[in-house]
Amino acid sequence: MKVIDDFLAIARKEIGYRESGVNVTKYNEWADEESIWFTKVQGLAWCATFVAWCIFKLSNYLWPDGSFCLDDKCCWSDHWLDNFKKAGRFFPTPQVGDFAFKNGHIGIVEITNSTAKLVTVIEGNSHNSVERGTYTWDYWLGFGSP
Repeated sequence: MKVIDDFLAIARKEIGYRESGVNVTKYNEWADEESIWFTKVQGLAWCATFVAWCIFKLSNYLWPDGSFCLDDKCCWSDHWLDNFKKAGRFFPTPQVGDFAFKNGHIGIVEITNSTAKLVTVIEGNSHNSVERGTYTWDYWLGFGSP
């Protein structure tokens, strides 16, 4: 699906980006300039802001059921997790382009391996940078499908 390919291409280009201070990033700067959240976020954990920035960069697309993100000016990973659960779009098995959730953290599913039950995600605020990581499926609480 072209939207997923484009979404992942945006996220991949960010791999290696590092924060310039404690949770000081261009993603949080963007969120603050655009008044995306209900509060200023520069200096706060930025995994969800990174994902939102990648969604915003798509600009030509809308997710089928809305973004599950920019509603009520709230974009925290736990808020998204609740939205995906309420919408019946939260699953134990990942698909490419899904959001991976774990205890206040979110990543973007890039690759899945159903035989080995492994998932590779692109995640912001991982070791103070945007990184690619590979994990077992059960490392995550589950996966939200936009």
